[in-house]
Amino acid sequence: MDNTSNTAGPASAPVNSARRFVAQAEAAITDLEERFSSGIGPAEKTLAERIRAAAARLLECSAQVAADGLMVLGSTGQQRTHPLLKTEQELRREIDEGLQKLALRAENNASFIQAQALTRKRGGARS
Repeated sequence: MDNTSNTAGPASAPVNSARRFVAQAEAAITDLEERFSSGIGPAEKTLAERIRAAAARLLECSAQVAADGLMVLGSTGQQRTHPLLKTEQELRREIDEGLQKLALRAENNASFIQAQALTRKRGGARS
């Protein structure tokens, strides 16, 4: 495979990989929203949207790199790695860290709300 080619197939392996990664991230968000719906407040919804925005940018970057090739011409005509490769890496990290944070916060919030409900229920029975 020629990595400096300016043409890529309709769905190159890196593009497919990005699509799978984004699909799995979306599935993880949906799962968290279903399993810990009580733990998903406005801050968690904002984080989920930030993750989705990063995922959309990742797909755009991946498509652009596939179209341009891994190597592009630098300012003086020299071959250099495509600058979006680093952006892709950073977006994947942002999505990964965001999902970890969202999972922790959603689960903790749901557990806290459940514990509050139990405390109130016990407290109400004693009165």
